[in-house]
Amino acid sequence: MLFWVGVFYRLHQRRKRLIPVHIKTIDCPVARADGSPVTYGDSRPVLMRCVREIALREARGHLAWEFIEYTVGVPGVRFRSCASLLDAMSSFNAAPEPVRLA
Repeated sequence: MLFWVGVFYRLHQRRKRLIPVHIKTIDCPVARADGSPVTYGDSRPVLMRCVREIALREARGHLAWEFIEYTVGVPGVRFRSCASLLDAMSSFNAAPEPVRLA
């Protein structure tokens, strides 16, 4: 847990003036490169932990909403600027996209 607190801290330190507003973890299904789901032997889907966040970013004197998403154990963080809090919340509450295996 301390490792992830450190990752969260560094993420917000590198992108100055990024204020977390909402954060949650969700289970994301895993899919093969062709889009077919990865399952265990008993047909249960393989899941990975994903983190979603809504943050308020200050840029050039004004505030902007940003949706942030990343998968635990997979390199890379996805950032998307949002027009409003409502726009960010729709992405925040959407069904998870499958994590694709290469």
